[in-house]
Amino acid sequence: MGVAEFRVDAHVKVLNEGVVERAKRRGLDALVYAPHFEQLPSIRETARRFSDDDLVVVPAREVFTGDWRRRRHVLALGLSEPVPDFITLEGAMAEFDRQDAVVLVPHPTFLNVSLGYEEIQRYSDQVAAVEAYNPKLLGGWAD
Repeated sequence: MGVAEFRVDAHVKVLNEGVVERAKRRGLDALVYAPHFEQLPSIRETARRFSDDDLVVVPAREVFTGDWRRRRHVLALGLSEPVPDFITLEGAMAEFDRQDAVVLVPHPTFLNVSLGYEEIQRYSDQVAAVEAYNPKLLGGWAD
């Protein structure tokens, strides 16, 4: 028996009817909703509002770690408690571990805002996935 395919966009910052309809037209099963600078309860409520039998919207936080000039973005799913932005990377990873959160690396090596190879290797026991495709980094948006 083969494994059923489950298609996910693991890095969505904007969520509205148009985004949901496009995801469904493309055959996606889930979206990970992780807007910047929104509180976890608001993210959860928005995800709940747009989830239905055809598309699951998973609430997540894209946490900014470090200071503004040397920030690194890390996605966390399954948080039970908020994690503040601009916490150290080490502090964020410890908090994600304490909460047993699923950790994703968005847009690796993008400018100065994501984890590089060394950080991914350092936290490889915690990182569940690394984003491999981001149309924004390719210079255009697909419809």
